[in-house]
Amino acid sequence: MEALQALSSAETSGEAQRKHTQAHWNGAASSAEQPVFSVDIEFHQAWPAGEEVNEIRQAKIYSIALKSKKIHWKYFFFGSLAEKKLSIVDLDAAETAMGLSFVPSPLTAIDSGSAYLSESALPMQKLPRKRLQLREEGVAGKVLIRRLPNASIEKLGKERGPNGQSMIVAEIYIHQ
Repeated sequence: MEALQALSSAETSGEAQRKHTQAHWNGAASSAEQPVFSVDIEFHQAWPAGEEVNEIRQAKIYSIALKSKKIHWKYFFFGSLAEKKLSIVDLDAAETAMGLSFVPSPLTAIDSGSAYLSESALPMQKLPRKRLQLREEGVAGKVLIRRLPNASIEKLGKERGPNGQSMIVAEIYIHQ
């Protein structure tokens, strides 16, 4: 009977905590404070009265695989780079395959700059592993930057794609 009362008390306090947490989320000042999702895992096991728990239980390990969001990458170039005809080359592409492809974008940050947008959306990762190189077109592929920086979730923008649909882009700014 005492075990049932303790279990009932734990459920009640757990429910109160959930209601408090939900009220906190609903009252958050900005979307930056809103969680993406929440997981509650509760496990209650009633032990027979008078029986001691002497065994060590193995912890179960669970994993949840979530797909990363795919977004377009957009490089903005300023300074002397903006005046050149550029090419972004995927160093990881096989000799026979083209790899990632970037096209000039008419939407630049400033009038004297240039921008290149990835043709396909790329998965966002904490540590992206893309090896991209900036070359000048027409000068035998002269290498201007050996390794371009990868996109970050910290710098996202929104713009209209070629088909007029709104899309999120990871913005990468380079001045040289």
